[in-house]
Amino acid sequence: MTWLVWRQHRVELIALLVGAALIAATIVLGADIALRVRHELGVDSCMPLPNTNANCVDLEVRAGQYVTPFRWLLVVLLFVPALVGSFVGGPLFARELERGTHRLIWTQAITRLRWSIWHLGAVLGVALVAAIAVGLVGGRATTINGGWGPDAYANFDLEGPAFVSHVVFAIAVAAVVGTVSRRILAGMLAGLLLYGAMQLGIEVGVRPYYEPPVTIVYAQGMPLPSMNVPEGAWRIGLDHVDKDGNVVPWERVRELNDAFRPGPGNFNSLDYLAELCVYQRVRYQPADRYWRFQWTEGLLFLVLSAAACAATLILLQRRDA
Repeated sequence: MTWLVWRQHRVELIALLVGAALIAATIVLGADIALRVRHELGVDSCMPLPNTNANCVDLEVRAGQYVTPFRWLLVVLLFVPALVGSFVGGPLFARELERGTHRLIWTQAITRLRWSIWHLGAVLGVALVAAIAVGLVGGRATTINGGWGPDAYANFDLEGPAFVSHVVFAIAVAAVVGTVSRRILAGMLAGLLLYGAMQLGIEVGVRPYYEPPVTIVYAQGMPLPSMNVPEGAWRIGLDHVDKDGNVVPWERVRELNDAFRPGPGNFNSLDYLAELCVYQRVRYQPADRYWRFQWTEGLLFLVLSAAACAATLILLQRRDA
C-alpha cells in the first residue's frame, strides 16, 4: 500500500517538501538581508533632523527597496494554503472517482477504509511537515517588513499554528468537495472557494473575538481613545455609543458633526458629541494575546479539518462503486 500511495502521489509529495524548503530558505535569507541592510544604512539609529524626520523616512524607504522581492513572496505566501488545497486536496479522490480507477482497487483485498486512510493520511502528513517548516520561520516576515509597526498581528496568517492549520484544512476541505463532486476541476475550484470563504469568515467574524476585546470609551477632557491604544495592539473597531452602550449609527454621528460649530478655547468635536451622550469607542486586542490567538485558531482549523476528513471517509465508505 505504501508503494501504491507513493506511485500515485509522489509528484505532489515531493513538490510540497521542496516548495516548503525553498520558501523557508527564502524567508530566512530575506530576513537576514533586511537586518544587514538596516544596520548598514543606520535605519534604526537614525536621528531625525530638526522639525522633520524626512531623513529617517528616506533611509527606511531605501532599506525597503533591497527586500522588495521578498515582500512580494510574503504576499504570495498568503495564498499558499488555498493553492495547496486546490491542487493537492481537490484531485486527491476526485481523480480516482472521475476516471473510474477506484473500482479496480476496491475489488482487491484492501478495504475502502484502509485505502482512503492511507491516501488521506500520507498527503496530510507530508503537508503537515511542510507547513511546519514554513510556519517556524514565517515570523521573520516581520523583519522583512521592517518591524510589525502599529499592529503585532499583521503577519498572523504567515506563521505558527495558524499557518499550519490553514494548510491542513485547505487540503481536507478540498478533498471532501472532490469526493462529493467526483470531478477533478470541480473539486479544485469549489474547494478553493470554500476554503477562501471559511478562512475569510473566521478572520473577519471570529478571530477578533477569541477573547473579549479591550474597550476604551471617550470621556470629556481625555486624549483621543486611539492615542491610548498600546503599541502593537490590533485595533478591531472604532465606533460611537450612547450612555447605555448601544451603538450609534454613523449617519447620526455624521449629522451631529455636520451641525458642530467650534466655540472659543479648546472646544472639540468629541467633547461636543459627549455632551449629546454620544461617545467615541475604540476596541482592540493587546499584543500579548498574539500566541493565545495563534493556538486558538490552530485548534479551531484542525477540528474543522478532522470533521472534513471524517466526512470524506464516510462518503467513500457509502459511495457506490
